[in-house]
Amino acid sequence: MKKSFERKYAINVGQLKLGKHEETFFIDTTFFEEFDQEDVLESAVTVNLAMEKFDTHLDVKFILKGNLGLPCDRCLEPYSYDFHLEDRIIYSFEKEINFKDSEVIFIDRFEANLSFVQEFYDFITLSIPLRKVPSPEVHICAPEVLDFLGLDSDGTPKVTYSDPEAVETDPRWEALKKLKKNQNN
Repeated sequence: MKKSFERKYAINVGQLKLGKHEETFFIDTTFFEEFDQEDVLESAVTVNLAMEKFDTHLDVKFILKGNLGLPCDRCLEPYSYDFHLEDRIIYSFEKEINFKDSEVIFIDRFEANLSFVQEFYDFITLSIPLRKVPSPEVHICAPEVLDFLGLDSDGTPKVTYSDPEAVETDPRWEALKKLKKNQNN
């Protein structure tokens, strides 16, 4: 990763005075190009940091809000995904201090710059749903794709099976079930 890229998403901890501070970062599509991230097609995310510096640590609250362009898992067409996320990380200068119920990252007290690149990337990518199929209000796949998948126009299955006995099973599975039953007896 380029140093200029990391500096763009970093703060100078050494210049921060004790007390509260705020910083804002903007994350666009070029941010994800640095990671070869193919799931994020577009990005417009604002990251607000509410920081409080103490003698022993830096307490940072991350507030991420924005929009990502993601490919639909059904048809691969892009759709807009809005998200809002708040999280907190404590950057401690001393390993002896115990912060309960908080994520703690230990940093060198004399390190001038603190880069948030990895934290921003992790927060955003972990907010992306595993199954990227938006609601019909956000995106509707092409009718031929839905038909091919056996779905109606709102994305629900056309055929439902209410009685499992009514579904015809492969005779080979029945033979395996009998074999397993005989083996257990």
